[in-house]
Amino acid sequence: MNQAKQFMSSVLLALALCVVAAAQDNERNSKAPAPPSFCKPCLWYSGDFDPNNPKSSGFSDEKDLAVSQSAVYVPFRVPRGKKWKVTGVFGIVLSSVNTINPQQADWSFSQGLREGHGGKVIASGTSPATVTMPGCNGNIAIYCLGIVVKGIDVRLKAGKYWMMVVPYCTNHSDSNCEAPARYYLANEEDDPKPLNHVGPKNILRDAFWNSKFFGAKFEALGPPVCADCDMFSAGLVGTSKSDDAKLGSQ
Repeated sequence: MNQAKQFMSSVLLALALCVVAAAQDNERNSKAPAPPSFCKPCLWYSGDFDPNNPKSSGFSDEKDLAVSQSAVYVPFRVPRGKKWKVTGVFGIVLSSVNTINPQQADWSFSQGLREGHGGKVIASGTSPATVTMPGCNGNIAIYCLGIVVKGIDVRLKAGKYWMMVVPYCTNHSDSNCEAPARYYLANEEDDPKPLNHVGPKNILRDAFWNSKFFGAKFEALGPPVCADCDMFSAGLVGTSKSDDAKLGSQ
């Protein structure tokens, strides 16, 4: 493992230890299942980051003054016989700051990812993004943020895809970015019963990580890169129609 990856591992370990300590003082959320308020209409939501789970952690997903580029690709499936019109994409991130600057995020949808290969990009862009506080950090001394991109128009047929959304903090004039800011896509470790899950069943242990900064080219996020990266907390906003429907009428 090179020096950059050793650094990443130490960051993840420190974060995981913080989560374990907080879990001892928290009880499982007993509220009725509900996706984040910004997932409306909610096509798919993998589930909450759960600070009560001792395996909870996060993985580098950022474009900031500390890390120039790092992206986690999260798998999902459009069910057979369906067509999705995706109008928004979001990720739940753990961060040392509660803002992004500029207020934008990279996003993409791809198919056919495999070790060392980014597959085929179906749609991608850099779009305005908002930051919300879903309140999922429990007693952990770190912010839990919803990074939300809306106003896109992506049409997906039935099949398996990977999505990513990466927040920015690259403004040298913002003291938050100079801190330096760091962002980690939160994992979701409560399967087979993820908290507040919506839509198709999660595809486990099939996420990928791509980062020029860390020297990673579409590495599978499993051991030894990340032992507790079965799934990540992310989701899609939009509408679904049967395969023979005209999505243009939505």
